[in-house]
Amino acid sequence: SSATIWAVNDRGESEAIFDAEADEQVLAIGPSPDAKQVAAIIAWDDGRASSLVVLDASGDLIEEIDLPGEAAATPVPAQTGSSNISVDWSPQGDKILVLAGNGALLTVAAEPDATLEPINLGDADGVILEPAWSPTGQQIAFLRGDPETRTRSLAVHDLRTDETTDLVGPADGRIVVEFAWEPGGKEILFT
Repeated sequence: SSATIWAVNDRGESEAIFDAEADEQVLAIGPSPDAKQVAAIIAWDDGRASSLVVLDASGDLIEEIDLPGEAAATPVPAQTGSSNISVDWSPQGDKILVLAGNGALLTVAAEPDATLEPINLGDADGVILEPAWSPTGQQIAFLRGDPETRTRSLAVHDLRTDETTDLVGPADGRIVVEFAWEPGGKEILFT
């Protein structure tokens, strides 16, 4: 919920592992691949400030990283049904991907005292939506929304080469609604 992070076990029993302060709000959460940690973006001061927190499975704080002021800005408009603030762990559990409120993509190593690293998408236009690591952790796929035409395209950014490739877009006569990596990381399914 917007003020509490809950853990639910396989018997359906739930436990609150994080309760936000009165002026805080949980904007996004993402569990680590081994389910021993959870990362969350917490905002306060009416969304003008935010941080990435990493908690262990019982809710104890492991790390808190303040997001840059511009990353805590009021979220850019997303298309209906899409979140433009998100957290995703790499499949190896060694990095966390953050989509900040201003549309910036950032990564941070999952280790103490790590710093946020911006991902350079070049001259990519549009609003970044729903970024997701590839199963190999070497690429990030995302939807790129155009608020003016209300269209979406599917793009992939290669972290090794720093290149972004548009895979499917309105020019192909298709508008991408959602996508998922296939387990081997060589193909992406999309609707």
